[in-house]
Amino acid sequence: LRRRVQRTFSREDRPYRYGSNVRVPGQGNNAYVFPGIGLGVLAAKAERVTKKDMLVAAKALAGMVSQKDIKVGRVYPELGGIRDISKAIAKEIVKEKGGDVGEVEKMVWSP
Repeated sequence: LRRRVQRTFSREDRPYRYGSNVRVPGQGNNAYVFPGIGLGVLAAKAERVTKKDMLVAAKALAGMVSQKDIKVGRVYPELGGIRDISKAIAKEIVKEKGGDVGEVEKMVWSP
């Protein structure tokens, strides 16, 4: 089984045909994890960002990749859900650090 995985740093990439399938490139950069890591560390009132925090963030992000994303060749969830992605990552980090996940919602600014 051969698969093509493509990530991009631009939101401007358009869907393309690969064999008989249409693929939709997904943006791949640190915009996915660092806002959630920062929020989680602040909400947990932690003094340090650890390697474990990075692993927790990566696992949380991976858990948000849907079957729809995989079907179109994305390895990240859609960037349009970044606020929810950041909150979910933050909550996982707060749990790991033994804090109150309710603090995450209190700290999130809503326009």
